[in-house]
Amino acid sequence: MNRGLAAASALCVASSVMGFGGDPILWYTFDDQADPTVNLGTLGAAYDGGVLGDAGFVPFDGTFGVALDGDADWVIPGGDENALDIADGDFTLMARLSTTFVDRASIAGSGVFWKEHTGSAPGYVLNIRNSTGIARFNITDGTTSVVVSTPEPVNDGVIHEIVAVRDADVLSLYVDDCLRGRTRIPASFGSTAANPNQLIIGGRTIAAGGPTGGPNDDLEGTIGEIRVYTSAEHPPDARLGDANCDFVVDAIDLAGLLTAWGPCVGPCLFDLDLDGVVGPGDLAILLNNWG
Repeated sequence: MNRGLAAASALCVASSVMGFGGDPILWYTFDDQADPTVNLGTLGAAYDGGVLGDAGFVPFDGTFGVALDGDADWVIPGGDENALDIADGDFTLMARLSTTFVDRASIAGSGVFWKEHTGSAPGYVLNIRNSTGIARFNITDGTTSVVVSTPEPVNDGVIHEIVAVRDADVLSLYVDDCLRGRTRIPASFGSTAANPNQLIIGGRTIAAGGPTGGPNDDLEGTIGEIRVYTSAEHPPDARLGDANCDFVVDAIDLAGLLTAWGPCVGPCLFDLDLDGVVGPGDLAILLNNWG
């Protein structure tokens, strides 16, 4: 695709796709079907993405995506990796993908987005977990990890839009515009910014200098689009308290909240005030969002 046409297309898409108000710093649609793939985000052409391994471009949801075979296939942005050390402030990771992968995979690392944090290195990860197929969003300061996961698997071969958001002291994880998990970052949490590694899309890194390409590290599936924002971009149709994802907060959600009343056990979608207990505060929030 001509870079000028790609940029013009980006202006049209940015105003409508998912209704996000901010501008992504990194944005790959893969519609150019080129290596390096064009970065339509504000970091510009220096961050065009290198397509590594046997990754190729395939039709995807009416446009194109990059197909990864799970064996050392990745997309790695160009430019200075320090520009992607974004996890200390508000940020958003978005990926539109389809996978049936049954081991761990990152959209940015071990499958999706990965700015590695193994050992003492801080960073952030959005991945798909081994065997369970759930999506997981994780940030760490090198000592403490904060994790939020989806209650359901996303490795069903259906195209999903997965959005991970850090908004002040809260991590949120959305699937197809529906909030599927939230957790609070503790006040003692430190800096995540001193990360020596590249951002890996579709693979995992555990040391400075590149991805590992080890077993269960790489995503097997197709990614149609990825975006990275340095702002908190929540899907506008998502409703706090809408646990059954019908985009209405109603009697069904109220019944679910009352059934979950008490201390949280496992995924706790009705702990709306993030105090570890489903109680009066959560009921008040749900009723305030009614409709």
